[in-house]
Amino acid sequence: MPKTSIVLVGSIAAALSMASACSSSDTGSGKGSGGAVSAGGLRGSGGAPGSGGATATGGAPGSGGATATGGALGSGGAKGTGGALGSGGAVGMGGASGSGATLGSGGASSPGGTGGRSGSGGVQGLDGGPASGGTTGAGGTQWLDGGPASGGRVGTGGRSGTGGRSATGGTQGSGGAAGVDGGGAIIDANGADTVDANLGMDGAFDGGTTVAGIPVGHCGARSGRYFPATSWIYTDISNAPVRSNSAATTTWLESNGGWGSSNQLRIDTSFVILDADANTPRVAPTSSDPMEYSTDCDPNVSMPIPANGRIEGETGYVCGDRVNGNPEGDCHMLVADFSSNILFEAYQATYAQNLFYTTCTIAWNMVRDVWGAPPAPGSTLPPVATRNWGIGRQCTGPDAAGFPIAPLLFTIGDVQSGKVEHAIRFILPNNRIQKAATSTDPHPVFVWPATHAGGPTAISPNAPIYGSRWRLKADFDATSRGLDPANPVVKAVVYGLQHHGMLLSDGGDIALTAEDGTGCSQTWDDLWGSKASRVLNGILPSDFDVLDTGGTDSGYDCVRNTR
Repeated sequence: MPKTSIVLVGSIAAALSMASACSSSDTGSGKGSGGAVSAGGLRGSGGAPGSGGATATGGAPGSGGATATGGALGSGGAKGTGGALGSGGAVGMGGASGSGATLGSGGASSPGGTGGRSGSGGVQGLDGGPASGGTTGAGGTQWLDGGPASGGRVGTGGRSGTGGRSATGGTQGSGGAAGVDGGGAIIDANGADTVDANLGMDGAFDGGTTVAGIPVGHCGARSGRYFPATSWIYTDISNAPVRSNSAATTTWLESNGGWGSSNQLRIDTSFVILDADANTPRVAPTSSDPMEYSTDCDPNVSMPIPANGRIEGETGYVCGDRVNGNPEGDCHMLVADFSSNILFEAYQATYAQNLFYTTCTIAWNMVRDVWGAPPAPGSTLPPVATRNWGIGRQCTGPDAAGFPIAPLLFTIGDVQSGKVEHAIRFILPNNRIQKAATSTDPHPVFVWPATHAGGPTAISPNAPIYGSRWRLKADFDATSRGLDPANPVVKAVVYGLQHHGMLLSDGGDIALTAEDGTGCSQTWDDLWGSKASRVLNGILPSDFDVLDTGGTDSGYDCVRNTR
């Protein structure tokens, strides 16, 4: 692959390369055995313990509403908690009153506003404006200059013990508790959004609206989003237009072997999402790595290394004989730090003897939607100079298509919620993915929102294309395919496939990708029953429509996104 220059994506370098190493191996999910479980992955630690916030000194209590969250310990919660972990954070404050709310209660009504719901973790309006408690999971949008604040989402992470902004001069102890998962964007009086570095990403914010979170992180145990809600990851595509050759594509796949794993729609649960915060140790990549680092990827990213974590397919951080240049499998490492809004993802990663090895790392800025709107249906791609979505034109990363991995994994929490509310990662064997329409056409091809194709080998205009988005048909009948519609995995994933679809992300054998369930409140065995990872087997390619997301691009010459 030609060497390319590195530029920044969304204020944080977010590039991905590995055209051959990341995807041409046809392993896709590495050791994906459809449910290998091990001792990996910490549960979210809830962020560093807070002290309940320093007592606000920015003016007398009640002046300008400065001390509603910083005053008595009742607002910050007991040390290291937000009331009970994740149950309150700074509990729905009364607004202008200088008194802290009773821990876990909605806060007594006061002259500045009304108390929030019990345990809803409301965010206080600044400059004395009223604050409403909000509903758990409702967002976390704050307003400056006296506007109302809608309730902040209660979560398990977020920066703790950090001083909230105050219109009255002093720093007030906002949050304090580890139970508050950030809060989201701060939107000023003119509606412009700016992001406070101390706030977690709780969805996207558009003109002051608060967007409810969905399960994220290990086990889906916290509520939030990896990227703004406007991102393609969360778009409801129930009514999106279909490619003109959709039926021909699904027929081609059925005629050429169907899904991988002997045409079984299985679920791989070997990936684990590790939770990190500002206190998690970070390690820069070693200069003694015997394997070449991809020039599409972010240089010198210091990777958070959570205690007792692990990489894909392993029980710890070691990927075979990776330290000597002999990895076994893809060994993806996924770490979400919601305290800094960065999602770290690495390919062929190993941490051994205090050294970190990787052949490609990306640090995604979770505050930015770097893809934008899709091309118009039926259109060709825009001019080369403006093909700047995602990582960058023809750039790859830990996943061959250039997608982030963690946001596309469905989790125990997704299933427990009753529905998957994001797009899902799926893979196919490379000989069932289109390299080009004809042997003389440019290759390999991909479509938006992908930025790259791995090592596909199929020559046919109807073979599935890297990045293509597949939607389960609205009239799909689970019972007729031998599925139990009451099974929680069937119910949640069918919803996700019908409303958000699945995107062809890499080459490999086990079609669907979920997150490991080790350490969660339930296991996958608890949820999917006797059919185990084959609980969705019976769904056919012809049960899907392939959506129209514009024309194709091709090639391996990475030009990084400058947005």
